[in-house]
Amino acid sequence: TQKYGVTGARIWLMCQGLDPSNVKHNYRNAKTMGHGKILPPNIKDKNIILYYFAHMVAKLMRRMRVNNFYSDYFLIAMRAKNKKWFKDKVKLTISNNSQHGLMNLVKLFIEKNWHSDCITQVQITALRLCSSKQIDILDSNCKVKRLNRVIDAINTKYDNNCITYARIISPIE
Repeated sequence: TQKYGVTGARIWLMCQGLDPSNVKHNYRNAKTMGHGKILPPNIKDKNIILYYFAHMVAKLMRRMRVNNFYSDYFLIAMRAKNKKWFKDKVKLTISNNSQHGLMNLVKLFIEKNWHSDCITQVQITALRLCSSKQIDILDSNCKVKRLNRVIDAINTKYDNNCITYARIISPIE
């Protein structure tokens, strides 16, 4: 510290990967989680728009499963070329982190809001995240949950998109 001063000593410590200050790892739990995508120009095909939504839903749900979050309330949005946003807040019957029910709501959203406009952006956001969910005694999605668990484990071990659903591999043309 005498030759290079306090700053020099600090830089010397940083170069060695040492830091005299403690790491602060206090952070609040997430309240929302979302994914969005800016689309290539002049997208007017409904199937391609659905493809991008399916991709965003799959990414969001995988992220929610990895972080052990559930949600029953979602914001679905898309932006037209004229900068107009089409938005809808939708509610699932029960909190989950599986993409099947949400994709049905996305399809209904597109049917309701899309009128052959050029779409420039899509967004899906989980609102009201929680780390536990109400147990459904009539749950018929046991196979889907096990499938998602296996897919997530394989993707964690090898690559994020090593195994994925066919609808998000490539756009339908």
